[in-house]
Amino acid sequence: MLIKCSKCGKMYDYEKYSGICPKCARYNRPDSREDMEQDLHERYDTYKDPRQHDWYRAGTEDAGRNTNRTSNQKSSYSYQNENNSKWTGEKKKRKTPVAAIVIIIVVAIVIAAGSSIFSIVRNEIRDQITDGWDTDYDNWAQEEEQIEPEYQNRIYVEYAWSDYVGPNMSDINWDDYYVNVSTTERAELEQLTAPEGYVYYIVSLVIKNNLSDTYNLSNVSEEDVSVWSEDEDREQETYYKVDKVFEISYPETESGDSNYVDILIAVPKDVEQLYGSCMLNGNAEGFDFYLYPDDDESM
Repeated sequence: MLIKCSKCGKMYDYEKYSGICPKCARYNRPDSREDMEQDLHERYDTYKDPRQHDWYRAGTEDAGRNTNRTSNQKSSYSYQNENNSKWTGEKKKRKTPVAAIVIIIVVAIVIAAGSSIFSIVRNEIRDQITDGWDTDYDNWAQEEEQIEPEYQNRIYVEYAWSDYVGPNMSDINWDDYYVNVSTTERAELEQLTAPEGYVYYIVSLVIKNNLSDTYNLSNVSEEDVSVWSEDEDREQETYYKVDKVFEISYPETESGDSNYVDILIAVPKDVEQLYGSCMLNGNAEGFDFYLYPDDDESM
């Protein structure tokens, strides 16, 4: 294809000199884009197809339109093969799937919740195992029990409870009660029968020794223990006889230790709560407890 040099005016073959003027060495382009396209087509294509470069023309016509696209817009393209069939497609910008984000968030929540539950369970198990021991101290030292001022340097009844026997001591099964009683005493006690409308209870007093020295409970007798009931207004008291203070196997109670004093009493069936006192170290130490009669006997 012959073109004219825009500088010196010489006519020369564009293909032969690759667009460079052989006279003044100026590079010149063909007169139009279509000429250039045709020239490229003639030089490099191996087959003739009058529409094979339609994609280029279409692209040049749309040049300058919508050049600034947002990141979310789709870009389109077309392709025409040698069989003159055209295929058009769209390119989409890849996005992170919403489902993947949701799964990541759920997994993070599950891990955090699992960690919290594990911490709670671990602390609960540790509390069960240590059972009040302070494991933060060196040598696993246990915190020394604090004694309230009113119970310091004192021996007293810490609490009491009752065990139902029945109206006749002959029905007692001694294996059901933790009392120290000889064979002779058993025979004597089994002869006892409560007054009409009364039933027998064995009451256990838990004695706490906060004195500085050992205290011997072997001197506690029936005269040292008083038991009574009160009316609803707590104005009238009814006293009941203590029939027996059972012998204590190991009466010597060291400082800081507890021991038991067991007594036998007969009280009316309808009494639900009793009050009492026990002379210890020269003081009348008070206590109270509830009565739980046998279901068959109370009907």
